Amino acid sequence: MAALLTLFALGTFCAVTGCFQSGELQIARLINPNRNENVVLMLFSAIGEYYGIFAIIGLLLLFPDTRAKVALPTAVTTLSSWIINELLKVIFVRERPAQRLLENTFLRVHSYSFPSGHAMNSTAMYICAMLLILPLCKRKWQKALTVFVCIGMSAVIGFSRVYFNVHYVSDVFGGWCIGAFFGILGATVYSKLKGKKDNGNNRTKTEVSDH
Repeated sequence: MAALLTLFALGTFCAVTGCFQSGELQIARLINPNRNENVVLMLFSAIGEYYGIFAIIGLLLLFPDTRAKVALPTAVTTLSSWIINELLKVIFVRERPAQRLLENTFLRVHSYSFPSGHAMNSTAMYICAMLLILPLCKRKWQKALTVFVCIGMSAVIGFSRVYFNVHYVSDVFGGWCIGAFFGILGATVYSKLKGKKDNGNNRTKTEVSDH
């Protein structure tokens, strides 16, 4: 987590100083030189919107095994990330890249650029969910699939924002780092609180049985 904060600080330095901004724009031109509106990446970008995040958490709420153990703590973590992201955007007030590809599509942008809300909030959600789902997995392939899907989703969502030139690379990089931080923090806090609750219940049961 300390490493993630350090990397976020690096991304913040790039965003504030703009020292690599021309290079970041060049990267966006390299990965999408013809300014194509890729339908698949547009879908991933939409999944990173609030309605996509609500849908994922709603899906976790449908299953009894993940409802209380995964969905609720993940929802709290994602909401916290959302609030912090809005505060950070107001603090850094970084304008988005000019000539955005999504200007005339259903995916519009209205807020500041750093850090990327898509990258930060989706990463916080997927990392928190991943860490809470892994203990529920009984087979290795289930664990491997969980890691692949969760990390892959947050990675592609962030990549799509650079592809469509609605964010600089440092916006997405910073969002990934601070989002992962909140995801780990949320899962850790929940696990510790649950551990204390379980220990308290076990002690109560032991005392009752002794009497």
